[in-house]
Amino acid sequence: MVWTITEKGKRMPVDSKPVPDGNLFVWQADDGEMHSRVEASQWPSQKRYVSHFATCQFANHHRKDRK
Repeated sequence: MVWTITEKGKRMPVDSKPVPDGNLFVWQADDGEMHSRVEASQWPSQKRYVSHFATCQFANHHRKDRK
């Protein structure tokens, strides 16, 4: 898992292994930070990733809005 910065400036955990049906594009910016952007289909030749919240069995425990 890697931590990325979204387009809205929020931190998001992303699985570190690419997957064929991923919806995220991940890259390292000049400042060394990892960034992520939804709509990976815009970059068909790039590797695609998925949010760690989609695969983590403990995702609900870590969400801020859990009940």
